[in-house]
Amino acid sequence: MGERNKEKRKDEPLTSSEWLTFFLLPFRKKGDWDFENTDRFNEIEEERFEKFGFQRKQKESSLARAYGFISYLMITIIIISLIFL
Repeated sequence: MGERNKEKRKDEPLTSSEWLTFFLLPFRKKGDWDFENTDRFNEIEEERFEKFGFQRKQKESSLARAYGFISYLMITIIIISLIFL
């Protein structure tokens, strides 16, 4: 019974709240900057995904981060173009 649940959990997608967290906070903290661990949740979740072999969740979290980064980039470009044009 435990193995079946473990296999089922490996194939589950990210929940909506997990996906939104990775999307809204796509940036990883680098260096000595301390942002009060705003993305610590993402780090812990990614470590958990790797530890338990949740490949699908790893892929989806990477995709959500990429979409979040692209969204922030597009918003920045739009704001800059509105200011200077």
